[in-house]
Amino acid sequence: GAQLAALSAASGREATVVGKPSRLLVDLIVSAFGVERQGSIMVGDRLDTDIAFANEAGISSALVLTGVVTKQQLAKEERDG
Repeated sequence: GAQLAALSAASGREATVVGKPSRLLVDLIVSAFGVERQGSIMVGDRLDTDIAFANEAGISSALVLTGVVTKQQLAKEERDG
């Protein structure tokens, strides 16, 4: 937030955020490397970044339970939506 605002003020340009979960990164990969979305998969350990990134970009995802998210958190998310 604050660093982005400082960078924008110093450069006089509006910054474009391309990190997860922004779909811009996948758009760039698809166009630069000729990758097809339907043949791509995002593997990650976070629902709020990795899996949200895949959903936003229209690609498949696989959540690994060896990192941030636990089975209990996943069950709660599925239950609560």
